[in-house]
Amino acid sequence: HTENSFTGESSAQQAGALIAAIGGNDPYVTAGGGGTSNSVLLTVRPESAGIAIPVSASDGNGAITMRLTTPDMAAAALASEINAANWPLANSTHALMARQSGTAIQITAAGYGSVGVNGTAITLLSGMAFAGLTAGLPIAIGGALYTVASVESPTQLTLTSPAPDAGSAAYVAPRGGRDGNLIQLYTTSRGPSLTIDNSQIQLAGGSSDAAWNCSVDFSARGIDQLRQCWLTFAPSLVTGVYTGSEWQAVFSSWQLQGDPNRKALSVAGPGTVRIEENDSACAFTGAWSQESGFFSNYFAKATSDPGASATVVYNCQFTHDLYLGTSVYSDRATVGVQLDQDAETLLNCKVDTTSAIVARRRVRTGVPAGRHTVTFRMRQPGAFYFDFLEAAVLSDVPAPLEARTNISPALDYDTDHTYKLPPGRLMWILDQLGYAGSLNEYLGVFWWNERVLQGGSVSTAQITFSGSFVDGDTIFLNLNGAVLGKTVFAGDTLATIANHFAAYINGTFVAAWASAADATLTITGRSPAPAYNLTVSVTKNSAAGVAIITGVPQAGVIGTWLIDDTANPPINRGTREWHADFYSLCAARSREVVTACSMELVNPPDGFTARYSDPARTPVSTATGFGSLVSNHCAAGASRLLAYQKAVYRNIAGMQSAAGLAPCVQYGEFLWWYFAGPGGMAYYDDETLAAAQISLGRTLHVFSGPDDDPNVNGGADAVFLRNRLRDYLAALVADIRAAFPSVKCELLWPYDVNYPVPVPLQNPNLGGRLNRFINLPTEWLQKATSGFDRTKVEALAFGTSMRDLDLAQQAIELFPDVGWPLDSLRYLVPVFGSATPWNRELDMTHQAGIPSVNLWAFDHICLFNLDVPERRLGSISVVNTA
Repeated sequence: HTENSFTGESSAQQAGALIAAIGGNDPYVTAGGGGTSNSVLLTVRPESAGIAIPVSASDGNGAITMRLTTPDMAAAALASEINAANWPLANSTHALMARQSGTAIQITAAGYGSVGVNGTAITLLSGMAFAGLTAGLPIAIGGALYTVASVESPTQLTLTSPAPDAGSAAYVAPRGGRDGNLIQLYTTSRGPSLTIDNSQIQLAGGSSDAAWNCSVDFSARGIDQLRQCWLTFAPSLVTGVYTGSEWQAVFSSWQLQGDPNRKALSVAGPGTVRIEENDSACAFTGAWSQESGFFSNYFAKATSDPGASATVVYNCQFTHDLYLGTSVYSDRATVGVQLDQDAETLLNCKVDTTSAIVARRRVRTGVPAGRHTVTFRMRQPGAFYFDFLEAAVLSDVPAPLEARTNISPALDYDTDHTYKLPPGRLMWILDQLGYAGSLNEYLGVFWWNERVLQGGSVSTAQITFSGSFVDGDTIFLNLNGAVLGKTVFAGDTLATIANHFAAYINGTFVAAWASAADATLTITGRSPAPAYNLTVSVTKNSAAGVAIITGVPQAGVIGTWLIDDTANPPINRGTREWHADFYSLCAARSREVVTACSMELVNPPDGFTARYSDPARTPVSTATGFGSLVSNHCAAGASRLLAYQKAVYRNIAGMQSAAGLAPCVQYGEFLWWYFAGPGGMAYYDDETLAAAQISLGRTLHVFSGPDDDPNVNGGADAVFLRNRLRDYLAALVADIRAAFPSVKCELLWPYDVNYPVPVPLQNPNLGGRLNRFINLPTEWLQKATSGFDRTKVEALAFGTSMRDLDLAQQAIELFPDVGWPLDSLRYLVPVFGSATPWNRELDMTHQAGIPSVNLWAFDHICLFNLDVPERRLGSISVVNTA
């Protein structure tokens, strides 16, 4: 309360003097002229919220009296202003709700929208749904607070007391979730007499630990024909650098609703007819070519000829649906389809996807039994693929095939047919196909490792504020096309200006976060990917204030996700959870599963990689087919690698044991690298060179190729390499047996790359004397001295690219010939490539008495539509005539 008396002046002069005195000198109160010359309106303004609070004034007898607001009045005014905010106009991600108690204000992150009001019945019209609300929570409707009595649905709730009826009213209600924790408030005041106790306030306590009930009406969204659907998870947004941690999602009560007659899975059952592209029933006109790939039986016909056509004549004894096997992609054609001269229909094979998809498209339904003619003609330009025509006689899922305990497909955890399938579905498929033999699973070169980011950078911008900003100045920051504004208040400082923009960014943006240090604002992209690169500009309307970009944003740089060989356990959470399920399902079927790792890894840490003998000691690398990623072959004997692989195999055996399985592990191609590179062979990592210097008393001989003479220097160098490999595996086997005494240990040994001499004609770079010598220690020729329980042989090149069954026969007979008992041998038959003679190679293994065979691999069996059960070919009769 203050009083000022004036004499000898008019009322207007008195008011003007008061305005000048207060406005120029008092930092807490502003004054301005009223509607008439003798009136004064005085307001107290807490500047951080831009709130104007009128107070009383009078000019009786020449004296002006004004009542300053008290702290609790200021708190009440702030809360009132927050609750009356127009959030739809602000278009912010969150609203705020405020509750005042004395001088304190509790501010809560909220959602907003509009509702229809009928007494206590509230119906959502737009905005945030009611799913996160519970009884007892407040809800503001039209600026007045009410209490939720019950929530009937995401769009219906009931109040404890009625609100005025309204066709549409604004509402604000508490909003749960962690995102609200990103909201930061800051406060300013003109001086010490009226302040808020915190200059910066970070909202906290929001939690997303809730059960979510998700319902998706695909038809309502125009996607009732759904090819693929992804449910994507991302870590919670945080202000600052993200720190990785393990997490899990639990799903329950899945329900699929729709036509009850279409719930049951139908398959192409008995009586189905499939016509492949090379069948004599197919007639092609125009220019066609043959292409190999993941097509049924390896091949398809392709054309881009506008005048091309394909005609197929077939017989089917039952009513059927008609399917075309084809390829869909962004450059594919539209073809006309005609069945028995009916009205032509169009089949559009163009799909906006990043890679071609081999697909089966239905072209007719309910076709009657009998003889039919189908014609496909080009109608719109593009590429058209004819893989097969199938007259599918629909039936229920048939009973499983008879179980075959001597065969199963090998599983590659790196492929979509394994780690992207739930183990229950994978095991059901194997059961249906009758694959009951010992499973061979290869963990692969990536996906399963714990990893840590090394190097790389994210796009970062920095803006520094300086000079003197005054009340009413404006600043605008353009961040990747979004404009963020700030009106300067009288209590603002350079630090509060920087903090304003940091809070604005963190509460609004998901692709960047920001921090403020005094007068400097730093903006950081959340990913080095191009989509997260920053662009910034800043403008201001100020005579003396300065805002300069002091850190121009650069493009982000992708770092390298190195294997973290310090992690315990070394296998990541997702892989462990998948295998816990997988191993349990195998145990329930009493089905053995041997899990393998190899010497190839993507982005191994220092000290792992095998290196060539060139001056740069180039690491061995092989393209993976996933972008620019390469796998590195690792060096036998590397101490850091040995420690890591001991931990990995203990982790595998531990998971198997926990699931009720007898531990069984495989050392998959744990050998020296097979091919020459820069400077020669790849034996020249630091540790191998140092060990050779100690063992040989000199530098290791430089071997130029896999067929080099192993007897150079009396054989000492080759023997050193062979023994280093032998001792490395012996150390792994000894470690796993120490932890799991009953474990079965299997060696996978490739015969093609270790053939005794270079394979003539077909592949002269395959095999050689040196490879055979160093990669087959003499101890491994006998089971008793090998240290292994079993040996599994593969010769993938012999059966695929070379198609040489004579060489494959040698691979099958190799270890039996040197004395290994048949019950301790296994064989891996390749089923990939173009038209491989895998049936014949499989039959050869059966005739040789190999008790268990794996087909490499499960994804190829599915993608190539291979015969299941496998055809037995038997012996070939030969008649010699003179």
